[in-house]
Amino acid sequence: MRQGADRTQRQGARTGTGQRVTEIASKPRPRLAPPTPPSVEPGWSPRLTAPSGGFVRRWLALLAGVVAALALLGLALPLLAPVDRAVFDAVNALGYGPDAVFELLDPHERLYRGLLLLAMTVAFVLRGPWVALGVAVALMSAATASYVLLEAIALLSDRPRPQAVFANILKPAGADWAQASYPSGHVAVATAMAAASALALPVLRWPMVLVALVIAWSRIAFGAHFPLDVLAGAVLGYAAAASSVALAIGLGLLPRPPEATREDPQVAR
Repeated sequence: MRQGADRTQRQGARTGTGQRVTEIASKPRPRLAPPTPPSVEPGWSPRLTAPSGGFVRRWLALLAGVVAALALLGLALPLLAPVDRAVFDAVNALGYGPDAVFELLDPHERLYRGLLLLAMTVAFVLRGPWVALGVAVALMSAATASYVLLEAIALLSDRPRPQAVFANILKPAGADWAQASYPSGHVAVATAMAAASALALPVLRWPMVLVALVIAWSRIAFGAHFPLDVLAGAVLGYAAAASSVALAIGLGLLPRPPEATREDPQVAR
């Protein structure tokens, strides 16, 4: 009889376990909401705020440091000229390819409009109209800041263009540049707009890196600038882009990237 009782208990335990499993399986499972893009909250819209005094001082100090460093580099150009000219000779001697390359890359306004239109289109499609507007403000601010800082540095340096230094250089037919060579304004503004696009829209990071590199190469290949002119323009353009995008975030015109918030909760404040 004891064996029969044990068998009955085991059967009852199995039955109870089966009933609990059936009850758990029959309970409705909660539906998970589809993931939203991590860098933009659903329905995000600009909320205009004033950046803190510390934020403004930090970025002004950074830009002042970059301008001072590039101004000092401009004063040291006579010492660096032999190496700079040698690199220019090596790159320029390779040529720039068909004239279509010059027609595509050299007209400043067309290039700048293309970069602005590309960034706004990508922002509108992926993030919505408000982010597209913030991206436009960031790019225009970066271009303006790079040009203003460029003019300040150019006042301290009156370096002649390569065409005035070398008797024979490879350059497109009819190309002529009258302004001072250092730093490269074309590279500064193009890098500012490309870097601002990459910082505001990470999906454009590598395409914009490629654009900046091609523009930098083209200024030497076209015989328009020396390598140090190009390097100074690129550094200046990136500094202007970083400060402009940070300012747009601080003003509430662009959403704050979540990775920046995790690293520094006070970013853009």
